[in-house]
Amino acid sequence: MPALRERQHSVVRRSDQTGPVHRVLPHPVRLDDGIRHLPSRELTRTRLAALVGAVRHEHLAMQPERAYEAASARSAVPMDRTLLGRGVRMRVLGALPADAEDPLLAHGRQADEPRPEYRQTAETPTKLIVMDRRTAFLPVSPDNLDHGYLEITHEAVIAALIALFERRWEAALIRQELPVPRTSLTERERDLMRLLALGHTDASAAQAMRLSQRTVSNTLRHLMDRLGVDNRFQLGLAIGAQGLIDPPGVGPATAVEETR
Repeated sequence: MPALRERQHSVVRRSDQTGPVHRVLPHPVRLDDGIRHLPSRELTRTRLAALVGAVRHEHLAMQPERAYEAASARSAVPMDRTLLGRGVRMRVLGALPADAEDPLLAHGRQADEPRPEYRQTAETPTKLIVMDRRTAFLPVSPDNLDHGYLEITHEAVIAALIALFERRWEAALIRQELPVPRTSLTERERDLMRLLALGHTDASAAQAMRLSQRTVSNTLRHLMDRLGVDNRFQLGLAIGAQGLIDPPGVGPATAVEETR
């Protein structure tokens, strides 16, 4: 890997010296057996699109950015769709929280379509793409993507990059492993959830608690917002997982029993 870093630094120095010539260079530049320089992001995207058709098994990526460049995001959506539709396993390591909204939803990805496996890592050393464990892309300069990318097919370098990815993947946070925020219930929320657990509707729970149905609905909505869930079923699971109320028939008398 030190030799690869020196190769990256050499390309950066050369591209800094060539100025505008570098930016309009129309073709990749071969640096050595198994390594060539793609001197712009546009050329790299074109090359990636050309290789997508040949990928059959696996696509690995590391994304250190917290914000996606619009052009890259727009090209990523159809690429992901093509690969996942073909049954390719896609894994992405990124800096964004694993429970954050998918940033590609703003660039054409549908909420209900398949998406790559994703894990959050506290430290992503570089942007990286590896296709079928045969071809890798990483930026010449992580701080300036306008210097382009290295396309790598050198087996030893590919193996080292995959090992780096796998180490980070094993140490990263999976979405399901992220801690659920702890919360506590008010007396009203606790009584309401006990009633619903006993099979009451909003209307009968409201009557038992001497509240309006609107108050019951608002109480449930606020509770769902606090626990970060979208529906009543998820709310019940979250409350059960945190042990926030006693199971029906266990513990203090419920509000409905007190009204009898």
